[in-house]
Amino acid sequence: MSFSLSFKKMRSEEAPLASYIERFSTRLIRSWAMLSLTWKEFKLKHDNRGDRTNPNHMIELQNLAILNHLKHPNIVELLGSYTYDGKHNLLFPLADTGNLAKLLAVEHVHDFSERKIDLELIGCHHDLRPRNILISGINFILADFGLSTFKPRTQNSATPFKNVCDDYLAPECVDLHNGLEGGIVVRKVLNVEPSERPKANEVTARLRLVALHAQLRDLAGLSRLNDGLRSMLNPEQEERCREYFHVVVMEEASDLSEPPVGTDRGVSLDKEIRMRVNIKHVNTLLAQDAVSESRTMHVEPSAVDIRSVFGQHHVALLSNHQPPQPVLVEWRRYGRHGADEDVIGKLYRRTAMIAEVLSHEKPEEFRTLRCNGFFHSPDRAAFGLVFEIPRTPLASNSLKPMNLQQLIAATSEKYSLWPDLDDRFKLASMLAASVFELHSVGWLHKGLTSSNIAFFPKRSYGQSQLIHEPFIIGFNHSRPNDPFTFTSGLDDSNSNHYQHPTYIKGGHGYRPEFDYYSLGIILLEIGFWQPFSKIAKRCSGSYEERREQLLTDRVPQLKQHMGRDYFEAVRCCIDGDFGRTHSVPQEQANSVDLLLQFGERVVARLRRYIV
Repeated sequence: MSFSLSFKKMRSEEAPLASYIERFSTRLIRSWAMLSLTWKEFKLKHDNRGDRTNPNHMIELQNLAILNHLKHPNIVELLGSYTYDGKHNLLFPLADTGNLAKLLAVEHVHDFSERKIDLELIGCHHDLRPRNILISGINFILADFGLSTFKPRTQNSATPFKNVCDDYLAPECVDLHNGLEGGIVVRKVLNVEPSERPKANEVTARLRLVALHAQLRDLAGLSRLNDGLRSMLNPEQEERCREYFHVVVMEEASDLSEPPVGTDRGVSLDKEIRMRVNIKHVNTLLAQDAVSESRTMHVEPSAVDIRSVFGQHHVALLSNHQPPQPVLVEWRRYGRHGADEDVIGKLYRRTAMIAEVLSHEKPEEFRTLRCNGFFHSPDRAAFGLVFEIPRTPLASNSLKPMNLQQLIAATSEKYSLWPDLDDRFKLASMLAASVFELHSVGWLHKGLTSSNIAFFPKRSYGQSQLIHEPFIIGFNHSRPNDPFTFTSGLDDSNSNHYQHPTYIKGGHGYRPEFDYYSLGIILLEIGFWQPFSKIAKRCSGSYEERREQLLTDRVPQLKQHMGRDYFEAVRCCIDGDFGRTHSVPQEQANSVDLLLQFGERVVARLRRYIV
């Protein structure tokens, strides 16, 4: 900080800021008319005797008083000292050009050489760094002597190392470190022909490379340390640690403009992390409309043989495979947009991009199907997304897929057909974990309902085993988590009961909390093992009023059915209780913090009861 004072209008005894001014400052005031100053502050602290003091201030004041006698052009001059408002202050002439760090525009540079005082004293600066080397015109001025030590010339020059951590200290940590570090800077910056001097960014890059090599040598040790720390965690803590790591990695990957580094570039990434980063990379490009259309994702409509209805979707056979492959077709309809060619063209490109994202290999925790491509069906005024159905040993059409809505409707009236409590907890936990994974790569579902939770039975499955392998489907309206991405909206009014009232009302972009609300309604159905229509049959009024009635009357009853943790998880989803304050607009809140809160308040709670 700096300021200018006109000393013609101010006497030392009248200075409003000063409780005392040293004699050399008084002498200066009498002789100078105008001076630009800068100062250094020392906050006062209570010592063992209760006095307010700062020993660092007195040390530097004494050192600078000695150095002032030299009148050296390259050592900062102390003009005065005063105490005001609980702070000691040292006054210096303003160095109008800044310091060496600013001049060189680099983050880290080695220090300058040791300065020996031509009195009967010798000493070390102990804190040489670019910001302590000031520049006034063409002169370098050494400043900040708070860590310096001086001693008579007759004594040994060895000086105890100051116990601090710093980027500018030499490894020897003795009094000659100033010479070592200063020599590097002088040799590299001052004594080389200007045309041959290294650029600042080249020096920085070289130093970073040296540091990276040093870190890589210790990588095996860090890995062992990390494994040792993880061994101290219980299973729940280890899982939360893994989730946190994935969220942080995905956040760092949010601005990727190039494909993530893989083993072909010499850096080995964990396969699951690499899959997630790949999805996040393409998803980021999709949000920016920067994904190039892939012709390999286009499927000939004649190759898709529609067989049966499955909720809002269809089961079909893909005839370009031998034998024909059973697939699920999800529809992105554009009928509401009429014959608007611009909108249809945009939907076509968007569908192609979404097919590209959903075609990537995903970790098992995502619980999603892999997309084979898409096709255009003008007769249906829709685009069809084609998904692989898990290969099963079915040889007949008797083993048809079933969704959660159908399963609950078929078994809810007969208690003996209900799934075990453990199985319901596992199902709820897997669905919550899936939503967590989707959001971690920036993908919002937008259509979570019990009819979009699918099961694909195997011949050996009994009904009790069916819910062990759920898949989330219904990505025909999903999109990246970006407020500016195109969306065609929902076309099924029956799904409104699963949508957040704020979103139904309109005027709001889709937010992660809306997916959490939909999940909360599904978890409510799993907890009571009843269709939502039966659970909410006594609720009336607007969608918001029904939400409030659910929170007041029905959600608390989950404590008797599923326990307190399950109740709290559902309540957080439906109430939107994720630790946010009302003073912060939802759109401005940190999505990473929200996701981590969802992981802690919902995913972790449901996982506790998994055997």
